[in-house]
Amino acid sequence: NGFYYDFARKETFTEEDLNKIENKMKEIIDRNEPTTREIWDRDKAISHFKDKGEIYKAEIETIKTLLPKGKGMEVGVGGGKFAKPLGIKFGIEPSKKMAEIARKRGIEVLEMTAEEMNFEEEFDFILMVTTICFVQNPLKTIQNCYKALKKGGYLLVAFVDLNSLLGKKYEKNKHNSKFYSTATFFTKQDIIDLMKKAKFENFKCVENLYGDSFDNLTFQINQCNGGAFKVIRATKGL
Repeated sequence: NGFYYDFARKETFTEEDLNKIENKMKEIIDRNEPTTREIWDRDKAISHFKDKGEIYKAEIETIKTLLPKGKGMEVGVGGGKFAKPLGIKFGIEPSKKMAEIARKRGIEVLEMTAEEMNFEEEFDFILMVTTICFVQNPLKTIQNCYKALKKGGYLLVAFVDLNSLLGKKYEKNKHNSKFYSTATFFTKQDIIDLMKKAKFENFKCVENLYGDSFDNLTFQINQCNGGAFKVIRATKGL
């Protein structure tokens, strides 16, 4: 009996934080205030959870299903929105402004493009979240990732699938979008073909986000078969 609380925050909870939360909940219970139950219609519920960041949380949980342990890097780390909750402590990012935000979240960032990076067998895994849609040279980017990985290391590419209902809508309307106007959308097979050209192998794919707009999305992690947000993981051979 009780409630489950789901938090997304910049800092990790400490034991002291948890004690404070528990004491606060006891204080609220001791007030013996009346509680009410509300039944919302579908549109209100969708709007509420969209505002609360359910899509972002669904993306995080989907990535986690394939995320290995070890020394990781995010290519196109941005402000650290994904790296921080996923425990990735290093990334590259061409935008100085975004790199500074990531640094404030405790992430070490080098300011460079994916095509400029020149690491050699340093990382156990590399993550890209939608970055592949914005680089100038996708194959060069993936080849650089291959070079940067240790033997047996993993590359994870997360993206919106062009063949999904939502991906088709993004592609159709991207010229009206401030964020996606310069994006190149890929299908699952496009990404796998690029990774194969860079000598990656042993492909796994999971997905989430089903529907053709934010107003009617459903959330479930499955093997890849029609969902919009896909994560493909491949291995650098030994």
